[in-house]
Amino acid sequence: MMAERTEIILKAVVAVLLPPAAAFWQVGLGVHFWINLALTIGAWVPGIVHALWLIFRERYDSLNIERP
Repeated sequence: MMAERTEIILKAVVAVLLPPAAAFWQVGLGVHFWINLALTIGAWVPGIVHALWLIFRERYDSLNIERP
């Protein structure tokens, strides 16, 4: 459990510093990576938001909570 939290925190830090790297770490070389790269090139903040969304979306899904 502690290792999982550490990984999430590390991914969040990478998401702020280099969003495409965090997206690649989370989902690999797929559509979301390219979306994140485009958002980061266009404007830094949307790339950060998208990378954080990718990271925390998986955490939310693992809690098995129904989405509203």
